Amino acid sequence: MEAGVALYLPTDASDPALCRAHTLKTKMEGNLATASERLTFLSTSLHLNSLSLAEPQVPPCRPTSLDTTYTVGPKRAPALGSPSNPVPRGNRAAELRKKSLTKTGGTREIRSPGSTRKKSDMEGIRDVTKLIKGCDSKLVEAIVNEVVPKGATGVRFSDISGQEKAKAALQEMVVLPSLRPDLFTGLRAPARGLLLFGPPGNGKTLLARALAAEASSNLINISSSSLTSKWLGEGEKLVKALFAVARHLQPSIIFIDEIDALLSERRSGEHEGVRRIKTEFLLQFEGMLTKDEEKVVVVAATNRPQELDDAALRRFTKRIYVEMPDKTGRRALVNHLLTQHGEHRISAKDVEKVVGLTEGYSCSDLTNLARDAALAPVRELDTAQLATVRPQDVRLLSLQDFLRSSERVRKSLSPESLQSYEKWNKAFGDIS
Repeated sequence: MEAGVALYLPTDASDPALCRAHTLKTKMEGNLATASERLTFLSTSLHLNSLSLAEPQVPPCRPTSLDTTYTVGPKRAPALGSPSNPVPRGNRAAELRKKSLTKTGGTREIRSPGSTRKKSDMEGIRDVTKLIKGCDSKLVEAIVNEVVPKGATGVRFSDISGQEKAKAALQEMVVLPSLRPDLFTGLRAPARGLLLFGPPGNGKTLLARALAAEASSNLINISSSSLTSKWLGEGEKLVKALFAVARHLQPSIIFIDEIDALLSERRSGEHEGVRRIKTEFLLQFEGMLTKDEEKVVVVAATNRPQELDDAALRRFTKRIYVEMPDKTGRRALVNHLLTQHGEHRISAKDVEKVVGLTEGYSCSDLTNLARDAALAPVRELDTAQLATVRPQDVRLLSLQDFLRSSERVRKSLSPESLQSYEKWNKAFGDIS
């Protein structure tokens, strides 16, 4: 077969014999590759139980290289040995296969290498599609694509400036039960739902990312697009698949940003498909089939908590107000941003002036202010200088840059909107 593949064939499209020769050569190349794969598998099959998917000792096999009967030319059975051995056909192939398995002391089925290897974390997550029963595999796969494995978020509570109250609530509800599950049982069992609400730009999403890393849990990042479909009835099936995947991968955290878009108040005139998705979500969240020992936490974030449905609000037993940064939080954030920038000419006294200047700024506004101020030394250079200047020759950041940037970057929230959050927090939130 190798000799046939190595033959040189001229390219003459007018000669029918040459056309047939090229076709046969192409078939022989495919057969040679298939025979090589099978030989490699058979020669290493005794060591498959000790291998991992992350180790490259065994070349990956094609999914159909062991079981599929090829239909090139006459129909034949899969090869049993090396390429040099003749390939038996028909029932004779099955008999020889049975005899070879009997001689080796076993009658088990030949499996692909991937079915007997140890899986890494991500490979184990992908195998959920095959293990979960009662849900469409395509819908399960769509949910699995939204899973962030343990430790992959890259954010810790120490990376977030301020928001000590929200961190303490997350620590008590999720992190400590994951570390000492024997203590958090009975009446001390942790809550299943956590709602982070407050004005935009203050780190609600960042807190959820840090929570998954601190608790060593799988994070399932869900948005409205992940649970909606153009097909009638598929939306609620996606919700069912979401909770099935979360239960299979527990401990897991389902994070839903902008939850008001998904669980807004149910009205008489809304679309039937949207209403059914809400109902299925509420049933899967806390319904007849949920178990108390499940380690699945639903964390949601919203800027409009007043629009949530009453039934959804009841299931989020913990409601934490992620408020605007106070003076201490703004100071910590400014120092953190300056540390990321590198060298500068801003003293501790200058930092206090910046903190006093940014009263009413959200964390996002303050970050935008620092970024705009960092561009001030570069704005002083013309195009010709920018092409040749070295980074160490650029002027250092100073307090005047922050003062000038404060005229361009203004706060994004009005006092009236903040009062609405305060009012809702006093009525429904945690005011301890």
